[in-house]
Amino acid sequence: MSATSGPWSVALRRLRRDRVAIGAAAAIVILALAALLAPLIAPYPPNAQPDIVGMATLPPSGAHPFGTDVFSRDVLTRVMYGGRVSLGVAVLSIALSITIGTAYGAVAGYVGGATEAAMMRLIDALLAVPRVLLLLLALALWGAVGLPALILMLGLTGWFGTSRLVRERVRALSRGEFALAARALGASHARVLWRHVLPSALTPVIVAATLGIGNVVVLEASLSYLGIGVRPPNASWGNIIQEGSEQIASGWWIALFPGLAILVTVVAFNLLGDALRDALDPRK
Repeated sequence: MSATSGPWSVALRRLRRDRVAIGAAAAIVILALAALLAPLIAPYPPNAQPDIVGMATLPPSGAHPFGTDVFSRDVLTRVMYGGRVSLGVAVLSIALSITIGTAYGAVAGYVGGATEAAMMRLIDALLAVPRVLLLLLALALWGAVGLPALILMLGLTGWFGTSRLVRERVRALSRGEFALAARALGASHARVLWRHVLPSALTPVIVAATLGIGNVVVLEASLSYLGIGVRPPNASWGNIIQEGSEQIASGWWIALFPGLAILVTVVAFNLLGDALRDALDPRK
């Protein structure tokens, strides 16, 4: 099979023909660029309070397209800087959880036998406890945490499902003809797993990672809304909504725009994940 007709090239051509996937990817790129370039393009400093009396809770206008909050801070600026935190936490925690889950599932699926059974029973036990409960317990016991600790917690509680996906794929592929042939030619088990089996098992991992980013954005926003995630004065979409929830009658825009940002992000990543799953399906 030539490089131009490989599975990734085929998947890319399918994605290019999918208008929904293109639209979702464009929305993600716009959100990511707005977050990354916030220090350059945001109209105001994120924590600037120019006039806490005269400019508090101003409705959307030309000077403040998303209005201002009760501290006279520009909501558009806060949403852009909040995207840096919310998207950054989601991407980094997903990267951590995918790495751990892939490594754990690959070892379990390749080794097999009693080791696999013991490793997967541990995963079953961990999956029996709701993730939100684990996070609430850890954060309640730990108290105030910084962004690195929050990323670590989200990553360490999000890899269980990935490990099961990878284990199933590796278990099937490691018993395939190409793996048997590689071992017969003298390749070590580590080389067979790393060079021959694992690359072919990454398709569901990529889809799971794409879908997982949207889930973590919602989870982080929920924790920040409850006051145990990202805490003021640092902006995240969740704590901006929390601040605006107390001003729904007089400042509906404070909670509306970060809520829309979360909605667009989750829908875009879910649509892109579904499109990736279809595009990478060899049966189509």
